[in-house]
Amino acid sequence: MSKPLQQDVTEDRERQSNPTPNDKALDALSAYDIGKSLVIEETFPLKCSPDELQGFLKRLRDIAKGWISFHWGKTIKEYAAEEDSLTSALVRTWLERFRTMAPRILALPGARGPSARGGV
Repeated sequence: MSKPLQQDVTEDRERQSNPTPNDKALDALSAYDIGKSLVIEETFPLKCSPDELQGFLKRLRDIAKGWISFHWGKTIKEYAAEEDSLTSALVRTWLERFRTMAPRILALPGARGPSARGGV
C-alpha cells in the first residue's frame, strides 16, 4: 500500500534536517544522473531496514532506470517451504516486498518491460 503524498513530503523534510548514510548514497548516485540509463544492482552495503531500502529506491525514481535483485534462483514459494531458515525467511520477505513495490517504483516515464505495464 502506498503512502499518502503528505507523508512523503514530511519524510523528505525530516531527511533534509537529519541526513542518514542512505541520504549520502542518494547524493552520490545523483552525480551519475547524466542523461544515460542507470541501473541499481547492489544495495546490501546500505545497512538499512527494508522500509528504508524501499524508501531509498522510491527516491531514486528520477535517476535510476531499473533495479536488479539477487535471489539465489529459488521462488518465493520455495523459500516459504524452508520454515527453519532465517536466511530463507529474509530473502522471501525481500522478494515479496520487491515484487509488490515493483509496479509502483519501476513504472517510470518511458520505462519498458513488464513493470512499465503493471506486471512483475
